[in-house]
Amino acid sequence: MIYKRILLFLLVMIIAVAGIQAVSATGDMMDEFNQEYDTNATRLDNCTVCHGEDIESLNPYGMDYQENDADLMAVEPLDSDEDGFSNQEEIDALKFPGDPEDTPEDVTEDEEESVVEETLDEEEPVNDTETEQQTPGFETILGVAGLLMAIFLLKKK
Repeated sequence: MIYKRILLFLLVMIIAVAGIQAVSATGDMMDEFNQEYDTNATRLDNCTVCHGEDIESLNPYGMDYQENDADLMAVEPLDSDEDGFSNQEEIDALKFPGDPEDTPEDVTEDEEESVVEETLDEEEPVNDTETEQQTPGFETILGVAGLLMAIFLLKKK
């Protein structure tokens, strides 16, 4: 009887780890965005390009991206935030395409210098938001718990 419970627990853990891997795919999407638009180490090198107030919500650009099957080229000509500028124009100006308050015409001389400095400074990415990042190695905790359960099963025999 106890073996069935332990095996059920292990199965649930394996499913949980598989689900965590699917959630981690958003990092791949950010890498694709940065590679396509050369935005590494700029203000656009963070999750708020697509996400809203919290990591679970999407801003208008993120919704358009999702509705277009994660095709960056398909959302370039759109004006996701309806501010009069295409997503491509905003990205080229290092402005957030999902934020109607952040537009290319808002660029001042100080910001232009800052954008150049941010682009040149590749030591660490700029993250001007307080979004939560997934803790690396979380899957390891579940893996270790599964290993401990397997050892327990072997000792019980």
